[in-house]
Amino acid sequence: MAEFFASDNQHKKQYFCSKPPKLIVASTFHKNITQMIFPFDHEAFRQAIAKGRIEWRKHILIRLLERGISQADILECAYSGQCIQSYPEDTPFPSALIFTMVQQKPLHVVAAFDEATKKAYIITAYQPSLEIFEPDFITRKKK
Repeated sequence: MAEFFASDNQHKKQYFCSKPPKLIVASTFHKNITQMIFPFDHEAFRQAIAKGRIEWRKHILIRLLERGISQADILECAYSGQCIQSYPEDTPFPSALIFTMVQQKPLHVVAAFDEATKKAYIITAYQPSLEIFEPDFITRKKK
């Protein structure tokens, strides 16, 4: 597997990743901005989960209590679930929507991964609704 190196001068970080970054050039009123967009590396994310390199934000802990979802269920989904949508443009880190069935119930976890620190961030989790998703809980219904 090839390894790519990139430097993000804006955030003073250096990245080593298994997939090449995508360069986005955006024009603002005064200047051009080049931003590196890193794909969500699901395998590296799983390794971070396995090593316990996880950051639980206050938001997710509150939502878990409100929704009756355990941290163990989140970890099961994050580690063994299927990445059903990737959000490489998310900041400050690329994120993804991950799905699995836990205790015979569908579960979605939105998580991010920092390539520089090899740390996983759990952003939110919920049980998907059939009002929004098809019965496979992967495909969004067309509006």
